[in-house]
Amino acid sequence: MGDPWFMPSTDTQHPHYHTYMSARDFARIGMMVAQGGVSRGQQVVPESWITLSTAPHSDLRDNHIGYGQYSHAGYLWWLKEADGTVWTDGYGEHFMMIDAARDLVLIERNYTGNSYLSTGLWMFVYGSRSQSLNGMRATYDWLVQEGL
Repeated sequence: MGDPWFMPSTDTQHPHYHTYMSARDFARIGMMVAQGGVSRGQQVVPESWITLSTAPHSDLRDNHIGYGQYSHAGYLWWLKEADGTVWTDGYGEHFMMIDAARDLVLIERNYTGNSYLSTGLWMFVYGSRSQSLNGMRATYDWLVQEGL
């Protein structure tokens, strides 16, 4: 588990940075992707880019790492071919699941970086990231089963 009070390092060729946003804003991005780049009736991202970026570009099923539920990767998107969903899986257990066919987006945010207390609780409670992801998956499965 990495340092939740991450500071960018110059020791890597793959830098990454934290983005802080509300669950509502996170969901707005998901709905924009689900609707082919349209937000509030206006095309804000070309539909061709949404299609290209969420298409499978890497097959994750046959490799030594084991990516769990994800079958493919798009451009910074995780894809689950079995049900056609698109996922983000971010640091600190931040997940977004997009099911464009059902016009459904689910968001889960855990460690938010707002305080040392939340950081300590996150590090204490979650020894692995899989528990929360499995809970979100179960919620999605229930919603589909109920026809929502």
